[in-house]
Amino acid sequence: MEDLTVAKRIIKRAVGYLYASLYYTSDRLVIGVSILGWSTVILFFLGLYLWLRSGSITWFLVLFFILVAVRVAHWIAQHDGFIVFTAQADDRAPSDARQVKNYQQVDLKASGVFSITGWEEYMFRRPTKLWRVPKGDHALMVQRPSGRYLYQFIEVGYIKRMRPGCLVYGSRVDSALKIDFRTTWGPVAGETEFKWFAPSEGAKPKRLKRTFYLGFENRADRDAIWQSILRDYTE
Repeated sequence: MEDLTVAKRIIKRAVGYLYASLYYTSDRLVIGVSILGWSTVILFFLGLYLWLRSGSITWFLVLFFILVAVRVAHWIAQHDGFIVFTAQADDRAPSDARQVKNYQQVDLKASGVFSITGWEEYMFRRPTKLWRVPKGDHALMVQRPSGRYLYQFIEVGYIKRMRPGCLVYGSRVDSALKIDFRTTWGPVAGETEFKWFAPSEGAKPKRLKRTFYLGFENRADRDAIWQSILRDYTE
């Protein structure tokens, strides 16, 4: 955020608060319906009530416009994965960062598509454990609210780009890494080259592009993971 002008910082902060509010209201359920869903119903019927009581359509149109604006904002936020990421101008990894040892687990919050056999799901800012395996790849494990574990694997040879920066979520600004990579992990990748009646002869799972955002409470952990992945990537 230090690389941005004051105006851009204010905009990023505002969008961060907006996306956080939209995520919270769409994720929290009350009697099986999201807070956003209840708000939509209440605004609509409140506008209808004011219209019928006053005989003027003005308030109905005002509230209907607010309702549509909120829904459009939610659609945009959902399309962005509720992510507000700002890339760091200097993308050179610090040479003095500590190295992550094999199987050493690092706690972070990840956003991206996690998978398991027959199932995949987009997770947003979920507590995640990341560790390095001896051959240089990195595994991520996340626990769904239901208790089920999902995984993702970043193979060092298939990383397309890695950018340091920060993630804005409400009042929080976390050090972060944005990683673009390709993977065969997940049910969709495994099914892309199968015919509807039978697998193609010699078919191999197609590598799908994935983008992950890793958020860290402290910059030292971010730099350690950044240096660890970069070290394996360049070896």
